[in-house]
Amino acid sequence: MGIALAFCLTIYLLFAYNNEFDDYYANTSAIYRIHEFKQDASGKIQRFELAPIAMGPRIPEEVSGVKDQTRFINWGGNLKYKDILFRESIGYADANFFELFDIKLKTGSQSSLKNKNNIFLTEETAKKFFGDEPALDKTVTLHYPGGKSVDLNVAGIFDRIPMNSSFIFDALTHIDHFLYGNDIDQDDWTAWQQASIYLQLTENADPREVDSQLDQYVTLQNQAREEWKISDFELIEFNDASIVNQGEINGSNANFRLRDEVLFVFTSLAILILLIACFNLANTSMALMATRVREIGVRKVMGGGTLQIFYQFLLEVSITSFLSILVGMAIFTWMAEWFYSIWNAPIHFTYFSTFNFILAFIILFLIATIISGLYPAMYSRRFNPTDIFRHQVKLKGTSIMSRILNGLQFSISITLLVAGIVFTQNAGFLKMLDVGYESKDLIILYFNDKNEYDLLIDKVYNQSDIQAFTGTNDHLGASYEDTFLVLDSGNLEIRSYRVGDEYLNMMAVELVSGRLFYKDNTSDLEEAVIVNEEYIKKFGIEEPIGAMVNLKERKRFIVGVVKNIVRDIFANSTGTVPEVFIPVKEEEYQILLVKANENRKQEVFNYLEESWKSVIPNRPFSANFQEDIAYGYAMQDNNNMKQIFFALAVLGGILSLTGIFALSSLNVTRRFKEIGIRKTLGASSYRILVQLNTGFFWTLIFAGLAGAVLGYLVTDQVLSIIYAYHISVGIITLLIGSLSVLIVALITTSFTILAAANTNPAYILRVE
Repeated sequence: MGIALAFCLTIYLLFAYNNEFDDYYANTSAIYRIHEFKQDASGKIQRFELAPIAMGPRIPEEVSGVKDQTRFINWGGNLKYKDILFRESIGYADANFFELFDIKLKTGSQSSLKNKNNIFLTEETAKKFFGDEPALDKTVTLHYPGGKSVDLNVAGIFDRIPMNSSFIFDALTHIDHFLYGNDIDQDDWTAWQQASIYLQLTENADPREVDSQLDQYVTLQNQAREEWKISDFELIEFNDASIVNQGEINGSNANFRLRDEVLFVFTSLAILILLIACFNLANTSMALMATRVREIGVRKVMGGGTLQIFYQFLLEVSITSFLSILVGMAIFTWMAEWFYSIWNAPIHFTYFSTFNFILAFIILFLIATIISGLYPAMYSRRFNPTDIFRHQVKLKGTSIMSRILNGLQFSISITLLVAGIVFTQNAGFLKMLDVGYESKDLIILYFNDKNEYDLLIDKVYNQSDIQAFTGTNDHLGASYEDTFLVLDSGNLEIRSYRVGDEYLNMMAVELVSGRLFYKDNTSDLEEAVIVNEEYIKKFGIEEPIGAMVNLKERKRFIVGVVKNIVRDIFANSTGTVPEVFIPVKEEEYQILLVKANENRKQEVFNYLEESWKSVIPNRPFSANFQEDIAYGYAMQDNNNMKQIFFALAVLGGILSLTGIFALSSLNVTRRFKEIGIRKTLGASSYRILVQLNTGFFWTLIFAGLAGAVLGYLVTDQVLSIIYAYHISVGIITLLIGSLSVLIVALITTSFTILAAANTNPAYILRVE
């Protein structure tokens, strides 16, 4: 029970994460977020918590009902102090950011943000750069792509910012540094980088009227950026929990609540494991009641009322539950640390409201007490003292209710075991999933310009462990661009990849028809395009090779058709959409692909890291294995779920086996004389084993069927929530899960029964 309650408290932290999201910020009732809407290449309308950077300062002047605004951008940046260099998450904000969002400082002053040459660091970041030295007034250098840099003075250290906050960063500085580093003018509406904009409305302002006035900026945005046409801006309350949720927002600089599906999955698991523990305690209480019948009779004869007996049994279970939750608290800290470490989420219960945590503690205690103790306590009221002392009450150790509770325990255990097996199988499925390109032994490096590309190329030439290399602007699984196809009915947005001429060869993309790009071919650079199968299907092209593709920037002609690429394995992906591949010159490359010789990719990765440090000292090494890009997060999530399900299956199995062992032992004790008589009359140990195991056998059979059905429903639902591509749960998996638990349970009961059956009947009858 203690372990089950510890797991429930661990999952409570997920609920607290969402329920207390942004409680850190005070007085935000008048603050609203701006969301924009845009149709993607698949035709789906997407929601973004983004808006043009230039839009923010204009709103208080041009929109009535708006008192103030502030912008926030979260962007990676390279911070350097002396020879210490790290890539950090840098927050950029307007000078009034702290006036709308009161983020507490451990040292320094919030007003210092008005000085554009200041920067604020989190405690973790300050310790990373300065160790135990005081960080205030130290100078760090922020390096930008393209060679720009700026020296900034450390003006403050943040107190701990909760993880369930909209604003998560390693450092914060003035937004003008972002504009400077990315060559963006303050009034430039053409910049592809966008900000999250927050409005503070005046007292009594109507949000609907403010919302309607934002329509004037839709036209400005669409005229400036035809490749990013939006349909609407919408005001959302800052603390609106119904929309501001992972999965609802397709892009933002802010952090969000967890998806509702995540809470559903883990809350369901917590309920299942709690039910197993509660059923086990209820079952044991019911079984042990057989030894307390005379006690109940004596208490009633001495004047004890049925309600007193009821409350006595309920109180006894409540004491057990209370002791269990104390044990659970001791286990909880370790369990929560393990659970959240595998998700790389350092969540701790001290981050959340103590009052809410105590309330959750009390609610769990009450639930455990009621589920575990209500039926045994009610059952105790049925006994009549006269019947008890006349020996007319014959309580069996295994009543119908106890068998039902035990069957429910085992069905839940089977469900969890099936889920663990399914996620193990799904890991193999994901490894073998054909994503449409080669990922083995590929290493991806991200650079800024042609100069860095040339420096890196010099290092990979003639390196014996490197089989091949090439450059590209966009990359499968990492980046793409939206472009427009010009049709008679208007412009249609499609997905494009701007790639090097050898890129598709290097990625081993499967060619369906035609050819790939020729190397160093001017004609291909000017006129050629390769499309995917979905493009041909969507536009009904019967003879694709040589067909014209009228892109907004220029007309091109199809030279090849490639197989559809799986870009995202997760369920919330946009799926397969029309895609085009356009060749670009070396000057546009931003990514270097390196193919290592077989089984040498780690050595090549280490070599590239050392080479990088020698030629690009002002930027941290930026590289990935392609397998991590293609499968990384999906495989990690799958393996995490596998660990959790197996851990819960083991826990549920131990609880269930404990319960059936107690029932079996009590059943044998109650029928000890019967066993002795049967042995005396010539019954074999085998016959006694079969006789006494029959009831348990049918209980376990029904539990196996229920567990298999529930296991199928649970795992199929969870897989569908997480993945777009996953295995189908097979009958063999369900049988393995059910039979495994059935066999172990029967061995447990058989061990107890055989111990009694092999006892000398003379001893049994003499004792009895």
